[in-house]
Amino acid sequence: MTTEAARAVERVARLSYGRLVGRLVARTGSLADAEDALSDALTRALEV
Repeated sequence: MTTEAARAVERVARLSYGRLVGRLVARTGSLADAEDALSDALTRALEV
């Protein structure tokens, strides 16, 4: 992954983290599961 792509992922995480967690909580009913899922997704995005 390029530095530019990593910065883009970081920017999305910073700007949208709360909204993304909120949507995942609405689907899963669990804040812990939502945070874990989002963390996993962001980590995976940085690995690609």
